[in-house]
Amino acid sequence: MTTALICLVMLSGQGGETKDANGQRAGHKVENYAVTELKKVVGKPAPNFQTVDYKGQFASLQKLRTKPVVLVFIERSCPCCKSGKPYFDRIQNVYGDVANVVGVVTGTRAQAAGWRAVNTAQFNVVADPGSGIAKKFHAGAGLYTYLVGKDGKIALAYPGYSQSMLRELTAKIAKMAKVKDGHMEVRPAPTELTVGCGLEGK
Repeated sequence: MTTALICLVMLSGQGGETKDANGQRAGHKVENYAVTELKKVVGKPAPNFQTVDYKGQFASLQKLRTKPVVLVFIERSCPCCKSGKPYFDRIQNVYGDVANVVGVVTGTRAQAAGWRAVNTAQFNVVADPGSGIAKKFHAGAGLYTYLVGKDGKIALAYPGYSQSMLRELTAKIAKMAKVKDGHMEVRPAPTELTVGCGLEGK
């Protein structure tokens, strides 16, 4: 089965296909109900988690909260997650000194490390075997993204990514970190909110 077909089979509850500004397939359109549901978690304490990163070192949300934390959920076999990855690389490159960008990859440490290596991700990744962390955050699919403040509360939550979402996210990081907004380049990200495949074990 091809990865594109796996993506379509695994995804449920999402809309039609989205494209980026260059006309390339980006992922799946986010349904309005997903946006509404995720707004309910903003301002609430983020659930802590304990796991290992791709190097096998202990990782927890509490340990990461020395800076604002960007969590992006990733399904290993999802081509949409691969399409979205470069924008989180950019966040790492522009804001990595003042924020921790973390990919939460479904699977074991070895699988998380494999995904990072194959996709040359520039941000940290942690393992999420059985999608236990995703369940705590009610992340329904790949590319669900959360910004957690140093106070442990969820500052922003999105069921996917888009140009406007990336602008809002990076502006909020700059504000929380009390640094100048780097006005990160967001093109050619899709203009529509775009989500990836359903997460394994969800």
